[in-house]
Amino acid sequence: GLEATMAAHGSGAVIRSSKSEGVTINVDIGGGTTKIAHCRGGKVENVTAIDVGARLIVLNETKNIIRLEPTGRIHADDVGVKTEVGLKLSEESVNKIADQMAIRILEATGLSPLSDQTNNLLLLPPLPNVDKVDALTFSGGVSEYLYQNEVGDFGDLGPQLARATRKNFDSLGIPIEKPVATIRATVVGASQYT
Repeated sequence: GLEATMAAHGSGAVIRSSKSEGVTINVDIGGGTTKIAHCRGGKVENVTAIDVGARLIVLNETKNIIRLEPTGRIHADDVGVKTEVGLKLSEESVNKIADQMAIRILEATGLSPLSDQTNNLLLLPPLPNVDKVDALTFSGGVSEYLYQNEVGDFGDLGPQLARATRKNFDSLGIPIEKPVATIRATVVGASQYT
């Protein structure tokens, strides 16, 4: 949970939470895992992490899979997309997988009911459900796409996962605020934290 805590500090979510009554949630989406922190009253209240990330499936320029993590396969299986190294994925398949991952992230934040499938992918105990959320901040590599700071393509699911995540969280009507630091939140947080 230390990484989730550091990302929450670095993104500014902790400071943001000291300015209002409710919870500020920081969602740090990386290559292999997503770390989530509930911050309230200037403190990190609860953290969790889940096996969702942009680099669980990596494609080359011709959209053939060049790297596949076991958890990447789980997300693909969930939506009936066949994955194997060397296999070509259609844009539709990539979007399906990204949408599924985004649903898992949303459930892991405690903002929608936790399914068994999502619960199985948690690396730490689940977060409590929250209703009064003042703000959401995003950090980690994928957030660079979410906030449109990054437009490059690294062959991973970053752009698709960012789009799907943004769409899912936008539907909740909770303000999505720009963090102090996105990609370097964990690094910045570590220096503030120590």
